[in-house]
Amino acid sequence: MIAINKTVEKHDRPLPDFVIYNISAGNSASLIQKLSNIISEKSKITNIDSEELFNNLLNTEKNCQCGIGDGIAFPHIKLRNIDKPYTIFAKLEKPVALNSTDNKPIDILYMLISPEKDGPAYLRQIAAISRKLKDKNFIDMLRNADCEDALISIFAGHNNIDEKQDLNINAA
Repeated sequence: MIAINKTVEKHDRPLPDFVIYNISAGNSASLIQKLSNIISEKSKITNIDSEELFNNLLNTEKNCQCGIGDGIAFPHIKLRNIDKPYTIFAKLEKPVALNSTDNKPIDILYMLISPEKDGPAYLRQIAAISRKLKDKNFIDMLRNADCEDALISIFAGHNNIDEKQDLNINAA
């Protein structure tokens, strides 16, 4: 017997809603401010307020280790005024010091902003994004990308691989 299980919903896919190439910032607060402004501006229909986003991200960066090592940051927060999760990928022009597990500056940032009431989907997205961020080949491809379109192509291609892996086929 073959059972095909597609339990991961589309909104649980770690495809970024926003891809930002070569953002520059002198420090973590400047980076967080720029990202907050870009996200708020690009997502006016989502009720994401740049000041609320900035304050939440800055608080998370100060109180948690958003940097997960090897130059990668994965901040994830919940906001009360949004109705769906948003993911943001940013490749930095130059590494920026951030509160990190290995105290190394980051050049890659993948952010998850989720509705405050979105518990299970939030945890599934954290797990899915974390798997991607542990894939050294995937990270190397992102670091070697030379434009926004290249980043989007890498994410699209890697997502197709993940969709095939999400099909759990059990033969009895």
